[in-house]
Amino acid sequence: MIKSLIVLLFLTIVPPAFGQANLTWIDNNTTPSETGFVVERQLNGGAFTVLAASLAANIVSYTDSTAVGSTAQANTYCYRVKTFDATQQTAYSNTACKTFSIIIPPLNPPTGLKVSAISPTEVQISWNDSPYETGIQAERTANGQSKILDYDMNQVAAIDSGLRRNTWHEYRVRNLYDAGTSTWSNRVKVKTPR
Repeated sequence: MIKSLIVLLFLTIVPPAFGQANLTWIDNNTTPSETGFVVERQLNGGAFTVLAASLAANIVSYTDSTAVGSTAQANTYCYRVKTFDATQQTAYSNTACKTFSIIIPPLNPPTGLKVSAISPTEVQISWNDSPYETGIQAERTANGQSKILDYDMNQVAAIDSGLRRNTWHEYRVRNLYDAGTSTWSNRVKVKTPR
């Protein structure tokens, strides 16, 4: 018969934003019937979900490198472990928790802005993605008039259509964050063909 186990939890935070939960436990089982362990994680008081479904027998540690705070709130992660064999499983271990702080990202603009005219009335815009942004804004200026274009978070390219032919268009982009907006990026110009 397999015995229950005890979880001892040690956690470290890796700067600047990401956390790492290092779990270790004592394996009280000396029977050869033990076939493995299940590790489960709970986020902010929600339901427990399986993080590792079948760790090998006699393993006594697990590293969760996906534990992290967010830009909107601190996140609390709780863990529990159980062991199993071919016919049965133990009750869950005790629960151990760690809170990862709110991440305050640097409010940097996107980098690598590129524009190219792909038709007389369309320009393709692209930029490098930035961590923690919640959206992107591009500003297009042509003939002294500016327009703000809104894009989704993690988007890295867009097509700006309905433009005037044979016209210079100037673009710049910025990131939107929970804590505010970045400065604008550099400006890049492109001329649509006739």
